[in-house]
Amino acid sequence: MIKYILALAIPVLLTACHTHRGKLIAPRLQAITIHGESTPWISFRYNKDGQMTSLTKYPTPHAADTIHFAYDRLHRLTGMRCEHAAGNQVRVTKTAVVKDWDLNGNIRQVDFFDGDKQHVRTARIQWQNDLPLSLKYTDYKQAISWDYIEGNPTWKNIARDPQADTTIYFTQASCDWDDSINPLAKLANQLILADSIPQTHAGAPLPDLANLLLHISTNNPSRIRLDEKQETLTDSGVMALTRSTTVQYIYAYNGKGYPSRANVYLSAKGYTQLNNACKTEVDYSYE
Repeated sequence: MIKYILALAIPVLLTACHTHRGKLIAPRLQAITIHGESTPWISFRYNKDGQMTSLTKYPTPHAADTIHFAYDRLHRLTGMRCEHAAGNQVRVTKTAVVKDWDLNGNIRQVDFFDGDKQHVRTARIQWQNDLPLSLKYTDYKQAISWDYIEGNPTWKNIARDPQADTTIYFTQASCDWDDSINPLAKLANQLILADSIPQTHAGAPLPDLANLLLHISTNNPSRIRLDEKQETLTDSGVMALTRSTTVQYIYAYNGKGYPSRANVYLSAKGYTQLNNACKTEVDYSYE
């Protein structure tokens, strides 16, 4: 099935009580599903207060990665737990604990741990008007910045390869925007904590298309262009490779201006100088 092939190969303004609380009035996005399939590609759950309690991705027919979110009595996001389920086995792969918030309750400092509860790194996030401006990790291995026009961003990411300290990836995203309203617009805190942002993994053969359906923006993108550069320090100097990826979206809408369906086309060229292309059609369902 195409979603599993993509997994291996490779944003209507929401009305909310408070951005950081993820408390939605309407609508609540329930699932994004490959057209014609019964199992969602990505699913979402909420509590009675409308706060997102889990985000699940299904990378294979028999496996699921679920992020569980926790909140305090002030309705602030306090942490997450990521579980990988395969067959009858479930294991915790990583967790996060929020250590600080800004005055609006947006997460400002987060400690991340691996499945063995060992501290991995700490993230610090700066916000403006309840939108993230920058995210930096204290191990100096990754930094992200955003610039916005009417709530819709462009962004840059720099990351060191976790397996090769001499390799650094640079990514710059430029976007065009559709008129439809993003059902995840007020869930920036959750998407950051779920490690769905940034929407690229430069070291992989192709970006994760599932992440390219999760946006911090007012509207939904009609086109995203990712310009990536890989630099590796060698004994003879710096070896540089580039890649360009374009993702195009064509939407159908429901009566409220939210997407009900999208045709998604991805094409990439670079690194190996080979062209890669794929397309899929996804359905959006709401509670």
